[in-house]
Amino acid sequence: MRALPTDNPFEPLAAHRLATVFQWPEQALRFASGHGDCLHVLGACGMGKTAVLCMLQAAFAAQGVDASYLTVPLDDASAVQPPPVARVVLLDEADRLSLPAFRDAVTFLRGQGCRLAVSAHRSRLAPLRRAGYDCLRLRLRRVRDLAVVERLLHDRIALAVGSADHPFSLSAETCAAFRRASRGNVERILHLGYEVFEDLKRPRAIAPDDVARAAAALDGALGSR
Repeated sequence: MRALPTDNPFEPLAAHRLATVFQWPEQALRFASGHGDCLHVLGACGMGKTAVLCMLQAAFAAQGVDASYLTVPLDDASAVQPPPVARVVLLDEADRLSLPAFRDAVTFLRGQGCRLAVSAHRSRLAPLRRAGYDCLRLRLRRVRDLAVVERLLHDRIALAVGSADHPFSLSAETCAAFRRASRGNVERILHLGYEVFEDLKRPRAIAPDDVARAAAALDGALGSR
């Protein structure tokens, strides 16, 4: 087994690396393989919308397909006008744009013959369809399956350690504790993982009590802001 990292293996990762621990949703796979001219990704904060777009960007790069990724800035949504033109355009946080600005952007991209993947918290299907896009729809929901929780945590640790052979095992009870404390939010699962590893004194299996302490610490830190 490779030496364990001295730093917390749940240190924040760039989105393109974090995307490697997310399982491909079926509709994203279909879009990556050439089905549809638009993928509309919907989900609450922390559910993996950006990760899906980064997965798509990596997949298109491997295919030699020109794909541009752009996230709409929170403080200057006008910066995306006009959006970049490529064979595939990946537009993140699209609902930061006003509806007229979004409508103008997608109408422009449709006119340029661009395939389009859009992530948002609220539906933007109406202006997409009005622009002429036939959309695949992907709604990212809260994680309920313990096997998904276990795989997400295991893959995240393995990514940091550099090997799937590590001592940080996760029982079904521990995975249930992560799901319960996170309420199924992917981002919070990873934040809890960070807090758990901050408290570990040595490499060992993760217990439900570790998760409970991590949740209390995380809630305390958020409440003090």
